[in-house]
Formats: sequence, C-alpha cells, structure tokens
Amino acid sequence: MLKKCILIGLIISFYCFPFSLQATDRTPAKGEPFPAITLQKPGNTAELDYLGLKGKGSFQLAQIKTDLLIIEIYSMYCPYCQKEVPIIENLYDRITKEKDSNHTIKLIGIAAGNTPFEVEIFKNQYDIQFPLFSDESFDIHKKIGEVRT
Repeated sequence: MLKKCILIGLIISFYCFPFSLQATDRTPAKGEPFPAITLQKPGNTAELDYLGLKGKGSFQLAQIKTDLLIIEIYSMYCPYCQKEVPIIENLYDRITKEKDSNHTIKLIGIAAGNTPFEVEIFKNQYDIQFPLFSDESFDIHKKIGEVRT
C-alpha cells in the first residue's frame, strides 16, 4: 500500500536575506521520507475543508487528505517570491479545476521567518487562495536543510 507522497515542490522562492551557509540539517534526498512537520490548523473553514481536516489545534502534513502535496516555501519580504505569486496561483487554479477521480493534489505555502500576522498580510495583499502557514522560528526551514534560492 502506497503512502501518500509529499512533493517538496519546494518551489523555493524564499530568502533574499543573508543566512548562514551551514545548514542545521541536510536537504532530504530523493526517496527519503519528508521530515515530520507540525502546523497549526487554519481557522478558516474553507481551508480546513480543502486540507480534509477538522477541528482546531495542530496537525501533521501526512494528515492532509491528498495523494500529492506541493509545498511552497517563501518569505513575504522576498521580491522573487512576490513576483512568483501569479505563477503559483495559476498552478493552484489548474490543480483545483482538474478533477481526476484517481488522484488528488493539494498546495500549501510555508512562510519561513514570517509571523502569522505577516502571513495574513501577504495572503490578503496577493489574494492567495491556498492555505499559508507561518514558520516564524525557522523550525521547518531547519528541518528541510535551510534551503536557499
């Protein structure tokens, strides 16, 4: 039985900030399991439904009801990330309009170094339709190897 895939669609358009070249952890290699990541459930009912989650509290990425998960890592302060928004939104639109009864694809964004307040500003400013999550303390960033653009 195949467990759902988590695609690190690390369409990693993040960091325009100088960070240490020393990664805390290394980037997961092809075929390795994606690191366990815990996020707070969105307060928005539509986003909870999109992810196939219920209630409040935290959840693991593996709990998202999908066959394939694309994760966009970004920072609201990165001009490359800002320019990429229309491309990612186009991808999201195509994913949501494509109905394949055998496979599901979901898209989320993780804001490395951004507070929940900053995530909301970015989401509202660019009218982002898919769920975005804060990684204010860079925990996820470290787990995936402190990847840079």
